[in-house]
Amino acid sequence: DNSYKYYFADKNNSTDGVEVIDEGALINLNTVSKDVLKRLPGMDEDLADKLVNSGLRPLSSINEVFLVEGMAKDNFILFKDLVTVYGTGRININTASKAVLLALGLDNELAEIILRFRQEHKIENPDPLSTEELGYGFSSANKILDDLRSFASLSLRQEQDILSLLSILDVKSEYLRFNIIPRSGGREGLHYSIVIYPPTKKVL
Repeated sequence: DNSYKYYFADKNNSTDGVEVIDEGALINLNTVSKDVLKRLPGMDEDLADKLVNSGLRPLSSINEVFLVEGMAKDNFILFKDLVTVYGTGRININTASKAVLLALGLDNELAEIILRFRQEHKIENPDPLSTEELGYGFSSANKILDDLRSFASLSLRQEQDILSLLSILDVKSEYLRFNIIPRSGGREGLHYSIVIYPPTKKVL
């Protein structure tokens, strides 16, 4: 029998056994600053500087980072699941992993506060006639800091860190990725990734 297995790094976002990667939860290699790049696991200031100044951007695939002088497979493996080349560069705070939040420059305590807020706050649908459930997390990018202030005690530095990121934070995403493993006769085939733009259902 032939079958397809879908897998996703964040197991909490699975629905009906189908798991999808939110590209908006990842750091965009085409728009990210050197300061964020150097905080990614497997990266350092030298590699980040070489990528930003290499002239390779915009990358069409994350694998193109191997064209950067000094980039090794061991480095790439550490950060490959945290980066993308799709989208506008805005990070979905509702789906970003702790590793992504730390790379953005947030401290460990603030990253944990964000994760707890997401788990405990159901998003109310603004359309009273709709039965669609919107999940948990932040409902508006403009209210991220206010929501966090009402949820936990933040230091001045933590508030400043959030304020500095508001221009790149969002509460939704535009691109999704399906990672697919075809199986035939009980044997795994090659692994494939398919990125789609849901509003048009276009495969990118």
